[in-house]
Parts: sequence; C-alpha cells; structure tokens
Amino acid sequence: MFQVIDIHLGEQGEVIANIPIRVKAKAVYAHYTICPAEDVNLGSMMVNSKSHSYFTIHNGGVFEFKYAINKQLTEDQQKQRAVNMAAAVAKVRIKSRERVSSAMTKTKASSKKNDLPHR
Repeated sequence: MFQVIDIHLGEQGEVIANIPIRVKAKAVYAHYTICPAEDVNLGSMMVNSKSHSYFTIHNGGVFEFKYAINKQLTEDQQKQRAVNMAAAVAKVRIKSRERVSSAMTKTKASSKKNDLPHR
C-alpha cells in the first residue's frame, strides 16, 4: 500500500490517500553445469609439451554469466587476495556511510529552511 501524506496537516502529517500497488516477483538463480563433473585433470606433462582436453560449461539459467579460467593460486596468494577484498569492502562501507551522513546533513539543512515562516 502506498500512502500519500500531506506534511502540512497535523504534527506528523496526515494520510490523504492510500494507493494499492501490485507487485509480482519471480526469484531465479544462476544454474550451470560443468562436464565432466569431476575435477578437470589434464594429467602430467613434460615442459614445453602440448596436450588437449575438453570440458563444457553449460549455462542452464536465465541470466548470462561471465567466467574466467585462471591458474590456481598459491596459499599465500589466496590469503593476499582475501586481504585485498576485505580492504575493498571496508572502503565501500566507509564511502556509503559518508554519503548517508552527507544526505542526512542536507536533509536537516533543508528542513530548517522550510521551518521559516511564510509571508
């Protein structure tokens, strides 16, 4: 239900209209399969030799998805990546808090302007 409130009526404002809003949603998830289903193992190889092995990544979901095939990271590289990701998340949280704080300050300032008597 969407309510239209006139802030000039009463202390907290007054509801002047209730508008029903219909919302329909469908939850979908990514779905993919990798064949062969077991770990892909290219086997032992001599240095500078070539070998071919095939596997299939099938997107069975409704959304397009991107993927990358990378060299496996060492344990130290995995730890460093986790530290970098945590730092990036913390930076985003700080920026988000700054935006909320800035918006609240602007709202308070504009509400003070609205408190002035009209002529």
